[in-house]
Amino acid sequence: PEKPDDVVALESERAVPQSHEDQAASPAADLQKGEDDVDKMRRLLEEELQAAKARMEEAMQEKVRVLAEAEALRQRSAADNSNTTRRLEEQLAAERKRAEEEADRRRTLEEKIEAERRRKEQAAEARELKRMQEEEEAQRMYEEAVAAAQRRMEEEKRQADERAVTKRAAEEAARIQRAHLEAE
Repeated sequence: PEKPDDVVALESERAVPQSHEDQAASPAADLQKGEDDVDKMRRLLEEELQAAKARMEEAMQEKVRVLAEAEALRQRSAADNSNTTRRLEEQLAAERKRAEEEADRRRTLEEKIEAERRRKEQAAEARELKRMQEEEEAQRMYEEAVAAAQRRMEEEKRQADERAVTKRAAEEAARIQRAHLEAE
């Protein structure tokens, strides 16, 4: 069965590879394009279903007409009955086959739309998971940087306190030594 031109065009668009930067740069645009593709596929499916319904209606009308014609022919000529019946059976068999093929095409299109919808949902979930992981990693790195800065500040304060104590002790020792020298 031939695909409608819109389906072929849509599949061609999806077949064009994107660079890694393009894919990473526009997840929202990618998601919107996916939603647009699903909407387009849905419209195509609806159009295809409408066309299938119209063809089925035509087939039913044709079937009714063929059956009426068969009955008229049967009544007119019993001798011609076997040939007419065979021809009508062939027409009915051909019509059944066409209706089955149409139903198969419709099912295939519905399956493709559903598979595309699932693929897009999975891609969106994967992007969201990656975004959350990146946020968690950024938060962890920030907290580690804050903790390291806090430790540095505490170490610098401790060293400054030690220097001040050492300086006061040296000044006190110098004062005591001066006092001893003056006392002598």
